[in-house]
Amino acid sequence: MLKVPPSGGLGGGRRSDVCPAQAGYRAEPIYLRLPLLVEGEERREHLFQHLWRAGIGVGRMYRRTLAEYFPQLAPATYPGADYVARHLLTLPTHHYLTQGDIERITQVFQVFT
Repeated sequence: MLKVPPSGGLGGGRRSDVCPAQAGYRAEPIYLRLPLLVEGEERREHLFQHLWRAGIGVGRMYRRTLAEYFPQLAPATYPGADYVARHLLTLPTHHYLTQGDIERITQVFQVFT
């Protein structure tokens, strides 16, 4: 919680006038997606389809590289970016995930191991 002093707001006050956290407040990070790199594009697609059919909000976030969007970058090679673009899946990890969702994710992965 950000505490803004009544005199001058953030720009005019001393650094000590703004307290980023109240005493006793404990910030907890929230991670919305878990990135996974899946070996083999066909395997990634197969895993995506199984998770999707199980009702899991799996994503293929960055399916193309910047060089594919901006042809002027194409003469250079970006093997790491190419690999990530073709092998990345992301799983939901947000607070709306239910125990049932987690169990379905686990079941799908058990089939793939």
